Amino acid sequence: MTRQIASARLARQVPEAEQAIDQALQATTAVLQTMLSARIEADVPPHTGQLALSKLMQSQQALIAASNDFMRVHRELAAIGQELMAADYGDCPPAKGALENPAKQAA
Repeated sequence: MTRQIASARLARQVPEAEQAIDQALQATTAVLQTMLSARIEADVPPHTGQLALSKLMQSQQALIAASNDFMRVHRELAAIGQELMAADYGDCPPAKGALENPAKQAA
């Protein structure tokens, strides 16, 4: 595989992977909304499904962590592409440090 072919594939695949993570977050959020609506509208006790809700929230946290890690992958691939003058990955993640402590940024 040539650098140009690898670069073209990555330029297509990286945004697709980022979008897939976002779609997974969107899908799990829809499940969360349905679970909460069902609990409220079915007039069931508030503790019903609490373990499932907790597990769902853990899965969403894992998806956020995966998204952060993949942004770092994107950033590193972009740096390699620039170094080798072989690629332009479009909208790249922020510079190093911007993703290092997401909790600090939220504060």
